[in-house]
Parts: sequence; structure tokens; C-alpha cells
Amino acid sequence: MRNNKLYYVLPSDMAKQLDYGALEEQSYETVRHSIDRALCIVEYKGALAVRGGSFYTYDEALALMQTADWYDPNEDFLR
Repeated sequence: MRNNKLYYVLPSDMAKQLDYGALEEQSYETVRHSIDRALCIVEYKGALAVRGGSFYTYDEALALMQTADWYDPNEDFLR
């Protein structure tokens, strides 16, 4: 089955202000952060209205999170 969900990448300071009722994540503390913690990625439910970020498909989000900005193979935990 193909994942048709959208993901939203936005600055971390903006992610603190989101309505997490409109997202799959429970809170700011549970979202995935980039290594430098400047960006977050959240799973979009369709009711999110913010500016300053980018939408990604599942495949695009997965590819992004495998880059050096989002993944450090030397760390044993996710951010």
C-alpha cells in the first residue's frame, strides 16, 4: 500500500506554535528535528494553515530525513 500522506517541513520556532490537533504528532517534543534543530517535519492532516515551510510527499520526506542534515549514522537515537 502506498503512503499518500503529506509532510510539512518548517522552522522549529514556527513548529512550537502549531495546533497539534491538526497533526499526527502529539506535541512539539515528539516531532522529528533536523540535526541542528533548526527545522522540524510534521505529518499533515489537511487542516494546517502556516507559512514559511514546504510540503513533501512520503517518499520525498523519507529521502530528506536520510540526508546529513537530518540523520547522523553515529547517533543511536532519532531527533
